[in-house]
Amino acid sequence: MENLVSILVPCYNCEKFLENCLNSLINQSYKNLEIVCVNDGSIDKTLEILNNFALKDKRIKVFNKENEKSISKTRNFLLEKANGKYLTWVDSDDWVEKNYILDMVNAMENKNVDLVICGYQKDKKINAKQKKIKRYYEIDNNIETLKKMIAMKPYLGYCWAKLYKTNIAKSILFDTDVNFSEDMLFNCKYLLVSKSSYYFNTSNYHYIQHKSSIMHSKIDENKLTILKSSEKIIELTENVDKQLYNNAVVAHSLNCLNMYYQLTISKIKNKQLNKYLLENMLIGRPLIKNNKYFMKILRFALPFGILIAKLKK
Repeated sequence: MENLVSILVPCYNCEKFLENCLNSLINQSYKNLEIVCVNDGSIDKTLEILNNFALKDKRIKVFNKENEKSISKTRNFLLEKANGKYLTWVDSDDWVEKNYILDMVNAMENKNVDLVICGYQKDKKINAKQKKIKRYYEIDNNIETLKKMIAMKPYLGYCWAKLYKTNIAKSILFDTDVNFSEDMLFNCKYLLVSKSSYYFNTSNYHYIQHKSSIMHSKIDENKLTILKSSEKIIELTENVDKQLYNNAVVAHSLNCLNMYYQLTISKIKNKQLNKYLLENMLIGRPLIKNNKYFMKILRFALPFGILIAKLKK
């Protein structure tokens, strides 16, 4: 008998995309699912759409809560509701291919690993066709996986496009002090307490790029917590593996560079924050040179960004 898989879907003002997302979930080739959705204080028709789908498919469970302006609290809320042996996350504005769950469950059980990561593709529209790509597969110990994930090569630290063991995920939870890059911090904790992972680069997950995405949102206190996330990852990796720690330091420096750039284009003046950003960018500069885990463009971007920041100082 198929093991139960929990699909966790946080929903906030997503009426334009939600039906497409839910249709892709209820039509999975893997049938033993619970699709756990939370309406996080939406003011559009999100809750109405969720309830209508729940009437049609008993596997859909709908919860309604006030918006606490904390994605980490919302993720923890969903984790508590998960009953499956395995779980995966799907963003409400994204969608997945028919074999998304089946492929990952097969990999989890046949390879006997603790985490499965599949490939994805970026789309600008919700009905984009699946791209044909050259497939490759790799199985790693989780320290090596984390080195790659922190460096964003070849896969990213998001929760989606991954299959977790629920018992491990529930033992970790999300850090409620972090609401941006909270998933990278969660994945770091998950990988540090598990053993091995498996990656296959099918484009089974469709990530929809649109202007309302949090990635395109203005800087606020939540977005600044990306720095807290990467600081905590540095602390977690300090005594684990030297290269892993170096990668964590470099990733924090790159986050500082990105935040410095965003502050500049937003014309926000904060001397204390700018000083912190530049100091931490400098720490990572010698560690990114000749670092095979980071793309060449990032190895160039950090020293170049430091130079520009110093000239503007």
